[in-house]
Amino acid sequence: MLLCLFSTTTFATPAIEPLAYSTMWLKLGHYHSSLMSPSGYTSYVDDAAFFISKEGDNNPQAELAATIQLFSQPEPLSDSKACRFQARYQWLTEQGYTFPSLSCPEYDNWRQQLQAHSVTLAFPAAYMNSPSSMFGHTFLRFDPENIAEDSLWLSWAVNFGATPEGDDNSILYAWKGVAGGYPGKFAMMPYYRKLQEYNRLENRDIWEYRLNLSPEQTAFISSHIWELRDIRFDYFFIDENCSFRLLELLELAAPDLDLTSHFPVAAIPVDTVRTVLNADLVENVHYRPSNATTLHHYLAPLSPSEQALVYEMALDPDLMDSEAVAHLPAQRQARMIQSSYKYLRYEVNKQFRSPETAGNSLALLRGLNRLPPHHIIPPVAPEKPEQGHDTSMLALGAGHHKGLGNYLELQGRFTYHDLLDNREGFPPGAEITFGDLRIRGYEDNYWQLEQLDIISIRSQYPRNRFFKPLSWQVKTGLERQPGSDGKEHLAAHLNGGAGITLPMTANSQWFGLATLRLEHNSGFDRNMQLAPGINTGFSSHNPLGNWRLEWQLDQFLNGELRSTVTLGQHWELNRNNGLRLDVRYEDQDSFNNYELSLSWRHYF
Repeated sequence: MLLCLFSTTTFATPAIEPLAYSTMWLKLGHYHSSLMSPSGYTSYVDDAAFFISKEGDNNPQAELAATIQLFSQPEPLSDSKACRFQARYQWLTEQGYTFPSLSCPEYDNWRQQLQAHSVTLAFPAAYMNSPSSMFGHTFLRFDPENIAEDSLWLSWAVNFGATPEGDDNSILYAWKGVAGGYPGKFAMMPYYRKLQEYNRLENRDIWEYRLNLSPEQTAFISSHIWELRDIRFDYFFIDENCSFRLLELLELAAPDLDLTSHFPVAAIPVDTVRTVLNADLVENVHYRPSNATTLHHYLAPLSPSEQALVYEMALDPDLMDSEAVAHLPAQRQARMIQSSYKYLRYEVNKQFRSPETAGNSLALLRGLNRLPPHHIIPPVAPEKPEQGHDTSMLALGAGHHKGLGNYLELQGRFTYHDLLDNREGFPPGAEITFGDLRIRGYEDNYWQLEQLDIISIRSQYPRNRFFKPLSWQVKTGLERQPGSDGKEHLAAHLNGGAGITLPMTANSQWFGLATLRLEHNSGFDRNMQLAPGINTGFSSHNPLGNWRLEWQLDQFLNGELRSTVTLGQHWELNRNNGLRLDVRYEDQDSFNNYELSLSWRHYF
């Protein structure tokens, strides 16, 4: 009788082999195609604790068989290994398997605390002072049912990121992040902590994309997050990063939902947002301005003299009763006092709150209460990040080189944005480019590599009395540069600098930086040379696009003095197309040259 019952159960359940290579099982195991694996698949997971079979990381069928065997124990399932795989258990029962019930109080308590009814994709804007956040960031927020906007602190955030071991500096952190030197893990925390980190401490605007997933889909995704607690992945800054891992989670909402195949090489956070939008998963979008953005908004209508009073009142609230403030209309006074209070709140986020600051804040609020009610409309949302130009670029151009004649130029850029590109949807004053390649063909059919920028980063945000950011830049790669012999050579270089950027008008800035350049040039007597220097110029936004005039002066320790002046104008044709004019003049002791080029640029 037992044999007959066993045979009946076996024939009622689906065959293992086709199920092992079904789309959903591959998603649950984070499997992807691999020519190096006998099964044709390997898992992104780099942690033996995630697999039941010893071959599970490279064999979906063996892992499925081991999972079914684990859940088929005759006694009630309550051991920790069975309780870990809640999403697997649910999916296998939906496929027709019958297992003993799971008894997992720890998981039940976690689900009760999470109360996941809906899910939101959050995108904090780029943060130039953190190597891991220069492209922005993405994480998920799980909300209880019918939660109000002012109660979102009850929600939970799910984040994937690198987990550094030790106190690595920023340069080492960036290198290890690119090279896969850190493990990546999922972590859960209250949403208010993410707001404190991004919106207040780092002053990053946050875009929240509420997804139209059902409560059942949301619950299934959260069950898989439980399976991934403390599980290690390889982490790579370019591809296997926060964005890629979150897309893997969202793919669990439906068997036919494909989000990750769009990223065979790199996963940029803003492209994650575009992918989710293109899949029609977004229900609505909410903009959450940072404290810095809010302060800018409060100060914008005030004159320079009024802004000076705002700054002084924050330090000495007694100035509220001075003649300079008291003679103003009540509504104007209220805006200035509120601006002073917002400035104090902005400053408190960067340091410990002192008794003096607390007293000044209270005095400003009391002064505000003496005035008629005054409401300031919140900041208007800027262009959404996904509405900026796409992240890769191809260009075709033509130009003239003084010494070598006319040329055609092909340019390709892996990612992401330079200071002359269309700035809508991107942080102002920020440049981040990877893999910028230029190849030239001259009239005599001579082709050569002109330039390869491995990475170029610039942060040039204007300073004023309220905001005092440091402008800085770093760049490395290969480029044509003159040597002591009066000829151009393909030189390797690493250079950086720091300084300030000051506003000139509403749409133009002046910048000045002290620089240091290390160059390997075969045209020098000693190939490796160091050059301190200066970098200065103007940049502006005009009705046609962006223009930039720049002067770089390098004094090499071998005595060579190099002066380079560049002028660039970018015309915005539409979101993903533009024309660019580049003019360059370079002068060195035994060499001078000018170049003029015009190129069409397409972003994709």
